[in-house]
Amino acid sequence: MRQEKYAAKAYRSVAQKRQVESCNYAKLFVMNHDQAAMEELEPKSLTKTTMAKKKDDAVIA
Repeated sequence: MRQEKYAAKAYRSVAQKRQVESCNYAKLFVMNHDQAAMEELEPKSLTKTTMAKKKDDAVIA
């Protein structure tokens, strides 16, 4: 039981660090660039291409 709690705490810690790091990279990117472009990926079109290895990869839940 103690090991499960320790593992869960470690996973939460790593997830939080990843989220903070991605926010910091996004903030840095926006501050250092004048323009940024976003692309909307449609899951239906991904299933027809080789971008998605499996059909499940293209599904956004």
